[in-house]
Amino acid sequence: MSIWPASLTSIPVSHDELPRLAMTRTTIIGGGIAGLVCAALAQARGHAVNVIEAGPELGGLWKSTEVALGDYKLALDAGLRLPVGTGEPRIDDAIFHRPDFAFAWHRFEGWPREGAITAGRFNPENSSLDACGLNAQLADVVAEMRQFGPGPAEPVTALDHATAWYGPTLANGLVRDAVLGLFETELDALAPQAVRWFVPRRVILGDHEATARLLADPRLEGRVAHARHQDIPQAISRPFLHPQSGGVSTWVRALHASLERAGVRFILGDGVAAIEARPLPGAVERVVLRSGEELAVEQVISTLAPGLIQRALGAPTAAAPQFRHLRISHMLVDRAPDHSACYGLNFSRHPSFFRVIFHDNLSDLPEGAHVLTFEHLLDDNERPDLAAAALEECCRSGAMPAGTTLLASHSDLYRNAMAVPLLKHVEDAAQQYASLLAPLRNLRFVGRAASGAPFLDQIIREADATLSAIEEEAGCPTQAA
Repeated sequence: MSIWPASLTSIPVSHDELPRLAMTRTTIIGGGIAGLVCAALAQARGHAVNVIEAGPELGGLWKSTEVALGDYKLALDAGLRLPVGTGEPRIDDAIFHRPDFAFAWHRFEGWPREGAITAGRFNPENSSLDACGLNAQLADVVAEMRQFGPGPAEPVTALDHATAWYGPTLANGLVRDAVLGLFETELDALAPQAVRWFVPRRVILGDHEATARLLADPRLEGRVAHARHQDIPQAISRPFLHPQSGGVSTWVRALHASLERAGVRFILGDGVAAIEARPLPGAVERVVLRSGEELAVEQVISTLAPGLIQRALGAPTAAAPQFRHLRISHMLVDRAPDHSACYGLNFSRHPSFFRVIFHDNLSDLPEGAHVLTFEHLLDDNERPDLAAAALEECCRSGAMPAGTTLLASHSDLYRNAMAVPLLKHVEDAAQQYASLLAPLRNLRFVGRAASGAPFLDQIIREADATLSAIEEEAGCPTQAA
């Protein structure tokens, strides 16, 4: 069986010469949250959909676990999992408001309250980097941001992007700390998306009055954060949702069941063994599963990394990326936070956690229960006192009251949860994608496998745009979801 024709990379392929494909069978590889979103939108547009997921369940890290903490049994999400819509009913109804859903959403009015630790100090008003602690340097930071600003040239490294966007003082200071906290890698060794996707674009540069003046400066457009939550324009907020009970798995299970009833086929516990493609016209013809089942395909959307698809094609692949593991720690503590933020980011250089969820402010808890969830990124050498260190850092920064006591805890480890966007790996992967995968006209990527977008509303829009492109190229009238 010829999985990858050696001549494919050497034959020029003109997409205009390829035959139009009748869009009746769309195969989605990967049943994480991006795969579910693609399936929902494709089904609503009239596609016949297969979803292939190697694991036993759907949703990936968008899951809830029943956790015993002291005398309480709670359904807690694996970190911060807030479904967020696009604001377009034709899209959101297919994903969040299907008529056969039998659960209720809690909808946030405007932006959820969010905070952040910057330079050891917690700000409960905004999750942006807070430069106010720079004191005497703050005026220099503002002057640099006015002077530099984003330019037309595409940055090569994360340091290039950070310097152009924030200026050199912040790039080599607070932004560097934040990125080291996530990836333990210097900015000049990382691709621009290490900053573009994981560091807030806007910076707190003063109090309420100073912020009002800075927001009016066109040289700082898009880079100034509001100092107070109440000042954030509600008109631009996205619709944030959360199931009223049962955690985010309530939605994932309901979406799975609804799509099955609508005719979507989910193939669980059976991953992709091989992919067959023809060189001219360049297209995927067949997906072979580990069980031996073969699926003839017309359109393929992958939410898995391009390197995994290249391997299934029998093509050469770039070196495997470097990963960081994710540990989720749920903690029962003896008191509630003294602020109203739902969650907080941690921009410290070597943090014990990168995000904390304050469940007292986010979800309904039994009377007397005070729960925190910490998300830690780590390598193979894990600190044994990680949970205690996280609570101590929260108390030290002001994110939790001093003296807060840990009563019970539970943790889960998810290996290889986040790829480190090393510049060399990203460049090699892009070159291989251009030569090996781009010629396959009916193969597309969505989610982190494509643009790297980490936010659900961006993934949803990407999926919708991908389906529109498929229909336009196939000569079919675009179906509104």
